[in-house]
Amino acid sequence: MQYYLFDQHLERMPEAMLPLNIRGVRFGEGCFETMCFVNGKIRLGALHLKRLQHSVSELEIQLPVLFTIQWLQQLLTQSVDLYQNWRIRVTIYHGGIDFNINPSPAYLSIEIQPYHPPKKEIIVSALYPVQPALYAYGAHKSLNYQLYTYAIQYAARKEVDDVLLVNHQQQIIESSIANVFVVKKGELLTPPLITGCIAGVMRENIIMNFGADEQMITISGLDECEEIFLSNALGIRSVKEWNGKKLAQTKADEIRNSL
Repeated sequence: MQYYLFDQHLERMPEAMLPLNIRGVRFGEGCFETMCFVNGKIRLGALHLKRLQHSVSELEIQLPVLFTIQWLQQLLTQSVDLYQNWRIRVTIYHGGIDFNINPSPAYLSIEIQPYHPPKKEIIVSALYPVQPALYAYGAHKSLNYQLYTYAIQYAARKEVDDVLLVNHQQQIIESSIANVFVVKKGELLTPPLITGCIAGVMRENIIMNFGADEQMITISGLDECEEIFLSNALGIRSVKEWNGKKLAQTKADEIRNSL
């Protein structure tokens, strides 16, 4: 199911159409949030809204006044089967038609699909290099997804589940679809936002509630880790092994069990 919000009126696809002349369509200006609607509530809803508000502020997009997590939950409650869990993608498009500097109204689309928890264990054995210019604005979930599309295709060619993005200093940034966490000498670590990684809501949740520290993680440092796992709003995936070394998933299981 897919819906679009125009002038605070929700319309279901295929009747709704995005105007082709707005900046969000013509130039890929906008952002998105992928959320889990579980047991009638949006998981980590406050963190999703916090990130979304920061992104639209940076992109000079004006959200509709009615847009709150409570409004979205109410809308979903009226639209879906509450006995099933759902994956929700909210996409915000810049609604301006010129390049003025005043905040422009947003166009919203809301896509609804069944939620399937991610695999518990995955294989990650490849690295994908990223040029500095490409990760300068990485903290936002921009509509420009080209970098991650390339990384996903690279993983498929390598016949692995995911790849780790690395910068020119051989430091880990994130994976193609998730933030990276490692356990090294008993300490839980994740790359800082300065590397260009997405400011993930699950990442922030783990930092706040499980005491993860933000530190640079090098490629060579991965060999010293007891555990590597990936996180996004949909869940936690443990890396099965790295460079032939079998990895634990104790901390990942602890976090999974808390959700």
